[in-house]
Amino acid sequence: MGDDFMIYIAVCDVDNKICSFMEHIIRKYARENAINVEIDIYYSGEALCKSLENSNYYDLICLDIQLQKMSGIDVGLYLREKLGNDATHLIYISESTNHAMKLFQIRPLNFLIKPVYDSAMWKNLHKAVQLIEKQNLCYQYKNGRTYHRILYSSILYFKSEGKKVYIILDDHSKEFYGKIDLIMSEVPLQKFIRIHKSYIINLNYIKEYCFESVKMSNGEVLAISKTYRKDIRERILSHMGVVGDV
Repeated sequence: MGDDFMIYIAVCDVDNKICSFMEHIIRKYARENAINVEIDIYYSGEALCKSLENSNYYDLICLDIQLQKMSGIDVGLYLREKLGNDATHLIYISESTNHAMKLFQIRPLNFLIKPVYDSAMWKNLHKAVQLIEKQNLCYQYKNGRTYHRILYSSILYFKSEGKKVYIILDDHSKEFYGKIDLIMSEVPLQKFIRIHKSYIINLNYIKEYCFESVKMSNGEVLAISKTYRKDIRERILSHMGVVGDV
């Protein structure tokens, strides 16, 4: 991974002392292993879920099971089932093992008993980092001084307008200053294809296709420029499951 690669971590616990302790362990691990991390702290499951719903992606979430209204298990189910996010790794912490059996359907990375010791947390952080670096599931971009990551599976297409690039999601978009040529060199080519000097689309979100345009799942019709029409025709039809000459 490059020097700009950032790992996004959320810590969620009702006890601010535990949150501070967990943040300290993570930052110490990151510092000694030359890893860039960004850590957000949450004191309730509701606040964490609201952030996740707003397309804030975390590579790793460390959370207590016993929160308040919304438990850590509720958060995990919300992440996996409602948001369909199987990529984020979860490390649960708890004062007892009473809830351990309920975690199977959430598929956490691990379950730690309080008090959490540095050695146990470091071991789990190391495992999480190794998995995250292998996955390549997200597009990372920089907006100002802040790095952001979005799951490739959530991106319908990239659109370039002047010096800005818009990442089009299902019901909203993100924008940053960038070059579409560079984006094409970064995204996984098995998922994305360029159809125009201004558009890179996710093949999985093509709803309709004709020689001159594609209709995406959000209803937007995007033009296919003459430069790309012949080269991408077979690829799109194959991805849509169309066999033979059409």
